[in-house]
Amino acid sequence: MSRITKDQLQGFAKVYNEQGKAELYNKLKNNYEVKNPACIFRRMKAEETLGFDEALNKFTFHKPIAEDVFLSFDELCAPRQELVQVNQTATESTKTAAMEKLIQELIGDKLLAISRYVNMNVSDRTIIIDRTSLQNDGYQIIAH
Repeated sequence: MSRITKDQLQGFAKVYNEQGKAELYNKLKNNYEVKNPACIFRRMKAEETLGFDEALNKFTFHKPIAEDVFLSFDELCAPRQELVQVNQTATESTKTAAMEKLIQELIGDKLLAISRYVNMNVSDRTIIIDRTSLQNDGYQIIAH
């Protein structure tokens, strides 16, 4: 009698679902020389990946939760395949909205940096520039 692997158990579960318990026991006795096929059947029922349903009296072949949570190494290295078709106009509008937001953030950052050195008074129409701070921080002042 040879050792029966988990892969073989899946095949036995398919036989059980399609042809019944008697056929499974005959196959185990005749092809695999198993003296007590009930032990193999108990092992199949205990196997999580086979998922024996007592109410239906069948194997449901579900994966353990841990396998569904993480991607396998092969899935990570495989070329990306789009599973859901997305409306192209919706994608473009999200891209333009994201680009606008990025531009606004960049402009805001630059204005914040400039406001450390430049003070503008709209009512008096004057601009005060702190040249010493600009030069100390490494900026060059070029007047036109």
